[in-house]
Amino acid sequence: MIRPPLSKFRTAGAAVLAVLLAACGGGGDGPLPAPEITVNINLQNQQQVARASFGSSVSGAVGGFTGAGSGGAVSPLVVKRAQSAALATRKRIAEDVSAELCPGGGAADATATDTAPPGESVGDSAQVTFINCDDGAGTVASGVLRLTISSLGSSSIGFAISTSNFSVRDTATGYTASLDGSFGPSLQVSPGVITSRLSVANELVLDASVGAISDTVSLLRGYATEATYTVSDATTRAVAAGPVDSVASGGTFDLSTPQALVQTDNEAYPHAGQILAVGKTGKLRATVLSNTQVRLEVDEDGNGTYERNTVVNWTDLL
Repeated sequence: MIRPPLSKFRTAGAAVLAVLLAACGGGGDGPLPAPEITVNINLQNQQQVARASFGSSVSGAVGGFTGAGSGGAVSPLVVKRAQSAALATRKRIAEDVSAELCPGGGAADATATDTAPPGESVGDSAQVTFINCDDGAGTVASGVLRLTISSLGSSSIGFAISTSNFSVRDTATGYTASLDGSFGPSLQVSPGVITSRLSVANELVLDASVGAISDTVSLLRGYATEATYTVSDATTRAVAAGPVDSVASGGTFDLSTPQALVQTDNEAYPHAGQILAVGKTGKLRATVLSNTQVRLEVDEDGNGTYERNTVVNWTDLL
């Protein structure tokens, strides 16, 4: 979620996830209360709120999941690595997969369980341990990634993915991030259209930093997102809604996308769309003007009148 452009986030993170992760967890005897909205949105933290909002909304999308279309920060990276790991370990019991996953150096060891060979089945699983594993493009991963096929249909597939001490860094930009949590991306494929979804059941946490900018962003219980990639125009349309916590912003706010974020394959940033962040007090409305600029509007007292607006560059946010 920090300053490098999203094109770099894709390679460094194909996610941050964010869109399409279903964080596993929870439990208990009844419904859990909704996360408390705590942040006061104002002119002083508008960019931090916008950064966390766009970072979580623009991230996961279909592109990061499938390797086509737009992507995001860390979670897409995790999904991309998970997908690669699943392919590398298919029909294998235990193997060194460094050649496939770490062409730039480092190592990766994998174990896999095939419940009903041949082919994929619900319950098939893989675990990959990355040790300074360089994907050949300067993205270095360390930690443990576990993947299990949770659902399988003629045109859909779902995964349960969990991480342990998983981190990535981009050697070119200095971007670093660590991911803590479990999630279950789902994918639906129809002729010419790929749809991916995410709903967080507990919490997914990302610590990210580059240069002097850093943040810990958590997608909280109730967060959900959907991204649709249309092959004919190579365009991803993403929507998201739910509670997001950002340390840099000062707390938790409720996020929605009144207008879907729209981004083509050849764009580093969305060219259309709008997000709305609602705090304990105050609101932020961020409208995408182009793939280079965004208008930020702040309603500090929450009365529906946006008193101040500022136009910023995408590069100032992400």
